[in-house]
Amino acid sequence: MPATKNERIENAALILLFAKEGKRPMNTTETKILDKLAFGTCLAGIILAAVIAILGKILNQDFSMIAYGTFVGLEVISLVLGIVSRAQPLGKTSAIASGILLIGSVAFL
Repeated sequence: MPATKNERIENAALILLFAKEGKRPMNTTETKILDKLAFGTCLAGIILAAVIAILGKILNQDFSMIAYGTFVGLEVISLVLGIVSRAQPLGKTSAIASGILLIGSVAFL
């Protein structure tokens, strides 16, 4: 549900208040968007790498390093976004999942 005008003003006031103290509140609208973006990026890394590898097999080309680079790039982005939005359950999940996938992908090199 989109935030009302008053909720946006309150969120902006909280961000400004915490910015003066050098802190930032974690339950803002921004982190709620970031956790979904982190999880989506984590899933997109897996799916896009698989699609690139399958496309390479169909075209009789070796796209394995392109697929691996895409996978690692998107998983690193997901890890960073997950760490930023770790207060939300989905952000924490994406940080853990992308961390495990990155460690596992290095083991298979």
